[in-house]
Amino acid sequence: MVWSILGWLLFLAFAIRLLGVHPLSLRPAGIVFWFIGVSGILLMLAGSYISTLPSHAPRKTIIGLAENRSASGLINSRDWQFILVEEYTDRRILFTTEIDGPWNDQPVRVTYLDDGSSLRSVIQIEILSEDQVPWWHVQKGHAGWVGTAPARRNTATLHFVGLLLFLTGIMAIGSKRVPDPEVAEAMGNTV
Repeated sequence: MVWSILGWLLFLAFAIRLLGVHPLSLRPAGIVFWFIGVSGILLMLAGSYISTLPSHAPRKTIIGLAENRSASGLINSRDWQFILVEEYTDRRILFTTEIDGPWNDQPVRVTYLDDGSSLRSVIQIEILSEDQVPWWHVQKGHAGWVGTAPARRNTATLHFVGLLLFLTGIMAIGSKRVPDPEVAEAMGNTV
């Protein structure tokens, strides 16, 4: 959480500095870098907006045993990763979700977004009863529990490209023109 806040504050400081530079006060190469940096800022803002829209990716459902739940890490501590051992095939699949609840080490029916990413996002988890899966133990009182999460679009690639463009644009900050002393003197400015 702290690293995320510090990162955004650093980004904000550079963005204000980049936007505070007038493009006509730059060398020609600096003007190009300035426009690249501003387009990176716009791309990241667009990615932030798009990530709030509902995903239209197909939904798939799978039954298995959810195990090895752990927090995702520094960036978003409310996300969980877990392994699902698929029913009948024992195939292990890694998932991520925002859903918090008593579903760890329980037989579950998972609905996830099949958006082509390697880390699939779960939008619904239902704990099954022992009647549905008699070969797995269900903790008393947990059967029938259902948790849901919003189906959001994955915009990590868009944010990454925007960040690269923004970092390229930071080079515009150091490419200001050095005023010609004669022109500055004629305008009444001192160099």
